[in-house]
Amino acid sequence: MKTKGIHHISSMVGDAQQDVDFYASVLAYRMVKKTLNYDDKTMYHLYYGNHDATSGLVTTFPMNFTHQGIVGSGQLGIAGFGLRSENFDFWKKRLKDFGIETEEYTRFNRRRLSFDDPDGLELELIETDKGQKNEWSFNGVESDQAIIGIESSLLYSKKPRETLYLLTEIMGYEIINENPDYYLLKIHDELGGILELAKRAPGRGIPGVGTVHHIAFAVENDEIEDWHEKLKMAGYRPTEVKNRNYFQSLYFRESGGILFEFATEGPGMLIDEDLENLGEKLITPPHFREEERALLPEIQVRTIDEL
Repeated sequence: MKTKGIHHISSMVGDAQQDVDFYASVLAYRMVKKTLNYDDKTMYHLYYGNHDATSGLVTTFPMNFTHQGIVGSGQLGIAGFGLRSENFDFWKKRLKDFGIETEEYTRFNRRRLSFDDPDGLELELIETDKGQKNEWSFNGVESDQAIIGIESSLLYSKKPRETLYLLTEIMGYEIINENPDYYLLKIHDELGGILELAKRAPGRGIPGVGTVHHIAFAVENDEIEDWHEKLKMAGYRPTEVKNRNYFQSLYFRESGGILFEFATEGPGMLIDEDLENLGEKLITPPHFREEERALLPEIQVRTIDEL
């Protein structure tokens, strides 16, 4: 068995409307699902993706009530989105127009545009020719300019060699390049098949607003129980398989301190909304009462010209 690349990246953020304004309006990454958090009815779980939610997803947990986190070891450090090379100048100008500072540089022969979201999450736009066109257009971003989807991520492990063993010997990644600071790993040649792993652990990460909660890797629908057994046999302590409605999941903390999730590819985001109306209604998980949604502040996807 092999994992199948990045399924989603879930982060802790602050104000819910600010989160929507940034991801759905500034980045024009479509909100494809809006639910109550499966484990906490007092907060949203927001999902963003391409036009039909088939790309890797960004999901966020808005939580105004918690402290600011610090990005560091034991966490995912940077989430990278794929972008066509001809759109770099458009996105440099767009982010500048919204008051967002960027830095352009090259690593592993690919041009990147680095910036932070409003809560301090570190993001990159990375040139790629992978992935199908994102047909979504919104708030000044046409589909020809749109972000394609999640391309890669950078992991900050407390024990890089042990994390590397998990990725290569258990999950199926292979090292395809390296430099003095990073390993470059690949699971497949499609969008979302790349990982980078820092060779030296940075300062200790502190969970909180502005940090990634976990990274999820896609697995075949009928292999999730097999992965549970394989991880146990390898000495990890995975949770039981959990029903997340749109996929089945298990979680475990790997030796370097990063929380990993393995998530099935299906049944997917279209089981309770049609394609045209993805993300428009608030979905209440079945174990919560419908009236509990009243605890949450109103949010909306809207056109904006400033943050």
